[in-house]
Amino acid sequence: PFLGVVAFLIQWLLKGGISRKAVLIGVLSLLLANTAALKMSTFYGHGITAVFALATGIAFWRGQWFWVGLFYGFATLSDYGMALMGLPLFVFALMRRSKFQTLVQFVGGGVLPGILWALYHWMCFGSVLAIANQFQNPAYVDLAEVEGNVWGIIQWLPNLRVLQELMIGAKRGLLVTQPWILLLIP
Repeated sequence: PFLGVVAFLIQWLLKGGISRKAVLIGVLSLLLANTAALKMSTFYGHGITAVFALATGIAFWRGQWFWVGLFYGFATLSDYGMALMGLPLFVFALMRRSKFQTLVQFVGGGVLPGILWALYHWMCFGSVLAIANQFQNPAYVDLAEVEGNVWGIIQWLPNLRVLQELMIGAKRGLLVTQPWILLLIP
């Protein structure tokens, strides 16, 4: 699936007049220099989430809000963390000239993933709002002891140690796994 989205992106960029050299650099970055490509063969949920996140970005770029909602919904089904992208997408939808039509398309695209979310959680965990983390090994529930958390996985204020580990940590820091990001720093 990831290669299919990348192939679509290549054709779309070339048709849009982007130079072959720029497209080649972009494709190499997508295939070799990002976390999605690294996790594609080991963590299936993360890989398919990357596919849907990339598809969400393409649909957003093209202004196709039904597809934004659909792909965003499937990305969220694959990885709960994608739910955090809902607010920015909603705000961008409100910034459009045709706010109501954009919101209808965005929400309309999310109906099928939303129904699947509800059915899956109800059938597997007994409630639409219950998630799998309550059945997870307690050693991996990060925020069980922290007050004000959501479902034991979301903390309202970022933990600076975790942020540092994600940025420059030796195990999975962005600057270690994707050093080309340093080129983006002005």
